[in-house]
Amino acid sequence: MLDVLQLLWSGDTVSYEGEFYSFQDIAIKPIPAQRVPLIAGGHSEAALRRAGIRCDGWLGAARFEPRGLAPIIDRLNEHRAGAGRDT
Repeated sequence: MLDVLQLLWSGDTVSYEGEFYSFQDIAIKPIPAQRVPLIAGGHSEAALRRAGIRCDGWLGAARFEPRGLAPIIDRLNEHRAGAGRDT
């Protein structure tokens, strides 16, 4: 869905063929006035990988104590660094 949103928000007429979504020659109007930040939620490894590699931020889906949050932030930063993104 991240790929689809970014394509549609471009303002161009776009087509997409993927595992879950498929469409031809569509556009949305109006497009967002400014870039929409992508925020991933959750604390599974897949969610942390998606947040670190593809998204602008992360939103935890559970309550964490500070000592439980530190390893999650470390994993996010590892994924960001692995994707060549600033940590």
